Amino acid sequence: MAASELQEDGLTRSSPESLGYSSSAILGFVDDAAASGVELHSFMLYASNAVIAEAWWWPYQRNLPHVMHSATKSFLAVAVGLAIEQGYFSLDTTVASVFPERMPPATGDGDAGDGYMYSPSFLDQMTVEDLLTQTSGHDHGESGGSWRSIESSWIDKFISTPVVHRPGTFFAYSSATSFMLSAIVTRTTGLSVADYLEPRFFRPLGIRLAHWDMGPEGVNPGGNGLSCLTVDLLKLGVLHLQRGVWKGKRILPEKWVQEATKAQRGNLYGYQWWIGEDGSYKARGMFGQLCIVWPDSDAVLAVTAAVSRRAAALDELIDKHIPGLLASRNKDAVCSQGPLDHHFASRLAGLQVVAELPLGAETPSQEVIHAISKERYVAAPNEDGVLAFALDLSSAPQQCILRIDNRAGAHHISFSIGTWIESYTTSQVASLHHGYTWPQLRSVARGRWMGATMECLEVVLQLPETAFRDTILITFSQSDWSIAKLQRSVNVNSFSSRRPPIFATILRKGDELSSPELVALAEKDRATTTFSTSETSIGELLSYQPARDVLEAVVPELLSHPRLQEARDYSLDMVLSQASKRRIDSKTMVELNRRLAALTVPAIR
Repeated sequence: MAASELQEDGLTRSSPESLGYSSSAILGFVDDAAASGVELHSFMLYASNAVIAEAWWWPYQRNLPHVMHSATKSFLAVAVGLAIEQGYFSLDTTVASVFPERMPPATGDGDAGDGYMYSPSFLDQMTVEDLLTQTSGHDHGESGGSWRSIESSWIDKFISTPVVHRPGTFFAYSSATSFMLSAIVTRTTGLSVADYLEPRFFRPLGIRLAHWDMGPEGVNPGGNGLSCLTVDLLKLGVLHLQRGVWKGKRILPEKWVQEATKAQRGNLYGYQWWIGEDGSYKARGMFGQLCIVWPDSDAVLAVTAAVSRRAAALDELIDKHIPGLLASRNKDAVCSQGPLDHHFASRLAGLQVVAELPLGAETPSQEVIHAISKERYVAAPNEDGVLAFALDLSSAPQQCILRIDNRAGAHHISFSIGTWIESYTTSQVASLHHGYTWPQLRSVARGRWMGATMECLEVVLQLPETAFRDTILITFSQSDWSIAKLQRSVNVNSFSSRRPPIFATILRKGDELSSPELVALAEKDRATTTFSTSETSIGELLSYQPARDVLEAVVPELLSHPRLQEARDYSLDMVLSQASKRRIDSKTMVELNRRLAALTVPAIR
C-alpha cells in the first residue's frame, strides 16, 4: 500500500505505520476475534483521514452488499434531518397531524389489553422527536422480524398499539417507531426514504449498491431492511465525524449532527444513534453490524458480522483493541512502506469464514447413491410447508443439487462434497432468518457424508449477503433408504435457531405418510431434542408438555403474559430482551435453562 492512495470509492488508503498506528495491534484484533469465536465478515478502520485497515472474510467480499439490520436506523436519521432542514416537518410535528385520517376517535382512557390503562391523548401528543429518541410512550419495543409478516397497513398497526406512557418520558427501543419516521418522510415528501436519499445522500457519497426493502403502502421499513457495502456503512460514520460535510460539500446540517449524536432525554441514545459514555456513538444492527465513531480520536470503525443477538463478545473485542490502538498513535514514529506492510496486507487478504473440509475416505456405496439420487421424498405435513425434496447425486462429488419443493415452487441448492461452490439459491426459511425472505441470494455451499454408515448428509449453506449460515442435515433410514428426515438450523437468529424436523418417504403404491416407521422416527427425534431459552422457540416450549411444566414451575407469571402467544416463533431470550417489564433475573434464567436442558435424553441408536 502506498503511503497515501485515493481509491475509486473516494476514500484515501494509507498503511497504519505511515500515520503512526500499529499494524500488529490491528492484527491482534483479528487474531483475538478468531480465538474468541467472534465471526467477523468484514471491517474497515478509518483514522486520521484515511482507511488504515480493511478486510473481508471469504466468501464475504468488498463488492457484495450486506444486510445492515438495525444499523439502518442511522441512515434513516439522515433522511429525517434533511427533511426537517427542507421544511417538510419539524421535531415538534405530531404523528396525528401527519396522519389525521388514521387517528382513532377521541374517547376516554382505555384498557391496553395487557394490564395497562392508556390514554388516547398520549397518541395525539407523540412527536417526531419522540420517535427519534425511542420515547414514543409504548411500553415495549417491536422487532422488525415480528412486523415483516404483516401484510396489512403498518401505519394502522402502529397507531392501534396502546400508548401507555406520556411520550418523551419512557424509553422503549423499537423498529416500529423508526418505521413511523419513514412513513412521515414518505407522506410529507411524496418519496420513499430510499428515493429521497438518492440525490441528497447516496449519490453525493458514492453509495451505488444500497438496496432498501419496501413495506406496505410504499414505505421503506425505516428501522431495518437496508443492504449496502461495508464502505457505505463506513461513509455514514465518516460523514458524521466530519460534522455533515463530505469532500467540502455540506450534506447534513452541523446542528443536526450534533443533536443526533448526543444523549437525549436522559438515555444513552440520540436520534437513532446509540451513544457511548466515552463520547463515541454508533449505528448498531442485529448480529454485529456496527459503525462506531470516535470523534476525539478522529476515527470510524465499520463492521459486519454474525454474532449472537445477546452476546457482548464483539463489543468487548472492540473495546479491548480499538480505542487503545487509536490512543497509542505515535505521530513521531511514522514510516514509509516496508516489509511490515506486505505482511500486514497478506494476513488481511487470506481470511475466511468457512474453511475447506477434506473429502473424507468414506462415502456411501454406489448402490446407496443410486437408491436415493433423483428420488422424490414426499414430506409429511409440516410447519414450513415443505412438500418434497430430492437429491441429484449423478455428478457427485463435484456437483450435487438439493431440490426442496414448497408452496412457492421449487428451490435448488448447488453444492459439492468436501469443497465449496458458489451459486445462487431461492431456498430460504423466513423463521430462521429473522423474518427475512429475498427473491434470490448468492450462496456458497458444501456437503459431507456423516455417521457410522454414512447415513447422514450435511449441507452447509453460507449466504454472504447476510449474516446467516444454514445447515441442512438429511438422515436416511438404513434399512432401504426410502425414509428420510430433513433438519434445518442457522448460526444466528432472533427466533429459534432450528426448525422442527421434516419426515419424508419415497412413495410407492400403497404407501402412506403416516406409516409406523415415520411415527417411530418422529418419536426418536423428540427424544433427542434439546431445549433452551436461546435456541428453542416459545412455540416449541409451549407445545411440549414437559417443557411447559418447567416454565410453569420456574416462571409461572410468564405463561399468563398476553403477548406470549404472539411471540411463539421467537426465542424466550429475544422476547425478554424486548420487554420493558416482567424481566427475569439471571439466577432464575440459569435455573430455567438447567431444567430445560435436563429434559434431553441420550440419542437412541
